[in-house]
Amino acid sequence: MSRAENRIIDRIDRRRERKAETQVRELRRLQIGEDARARVNCAALNFDDPAERLEWLKAAAWKIRALFVSVQDDAGAVAFFGSLAAAHDSVLPRAISKANAERLFTKAANDGGPE
Repeated sequence: MSRAENRIIDRIDRRRERKAETQVRELRRLQIGEDARARVNCAALNFDDPAERLEWLKAAAWKIRALFVSVQDDAGAVAFFGSLAAAHDSVLPRAISKANAERLFTKAANDGGPE
């Protein structure tokens, strides 16, 4: 084989390897997401009373925020949780939800909030 043919074959092989790696990462991401959903559902459904379930969800959200900040940073947490409030399932307009998220996280950063 010529050098040109070898380069073409190497390029095809690298492209296939990248595609396979991307598929593995995507499958792992989906698996992690399903695991998180299942664990949260199991934990939240332990509370029959809606008020208790809401309190558990609030406490869980604070803990998740704290863990998120420990891995990324506070600005990243504000952006991420703001994007959740602005997700297509939400009824809040994006600007309002982002402003609310920034206000709540600023307030939480000032008073510590529950962990």
